[in-house]
Amino acid sequence: ALSYLVVGDSATFYIDKSQVESYFINIDLTQKHYFLDVKVIDCLRFEDYQLNKKYKGLTDVFPSETQPIYQFIKQYEAKDVISVGDMFYILLKEGNKIHPVKNDKVVVDYEAFFVNGEKFDSTFDRDHSFEYTVGESGQVLLGFDIGVRQMCEGSEALFILPAHLAFNTRGSTDGTVPPNTTVIYKVKLNSIQHEVI
Repeated sequence: ALSYLVVGDSATFYIDKSQVESYFINIDLTQKHYFLDVKVIDCLRFEDYQLNKKYKGLTDVFPSETQPIYQFIKQYEAKDVISVGDMFYILLKEGNKIHPVKNDKVVVDYEAFFVNGEKFDSTFDRDHSFEYTVGESGQVLLGFDIGVRQMCEGSEALFILPAHLAFNTRGSTDGTVPPNTTVIYKVKLNSIQHEVI
């Protein structure tokens, strides 16, 4: 019956007791017939529904960018999906179970993309990996550092970063990334050097 409705429609379904018993628990089943009032508030295409189940909350954080983000991430096979605040961490390849912690030096390779798939930065293109100290302010984007802390040595992941965890309202210093822009990083954590105390 729902297939006859569109967003904004309301309807009342007349349901026989036999149809109710197998779907509803903890309700009074002494009546022969039941009425179910329904209003369609929103509707997703089946593909979007499946992706939304897998990437729970993505449509809430990125409502106007959901489609291009789905188009980008569906080319990868996600092993795990974690939402950390408003960012999404999508594990692509598992590592050796050793996580970096604050003050560790890490060596990473990455590619950076706009949500439409356009690449704007890459260590691979420069043929030079990037090294930074985890948790040290001003070295990398906040969302990038949060994402790296979720990784294990040897792992690969995607980070979907909303603007406030990326280049914020200022954009990138070279003007490549405009203000208030969502970005996606594909990151490989090559090595971790733990701080010697």
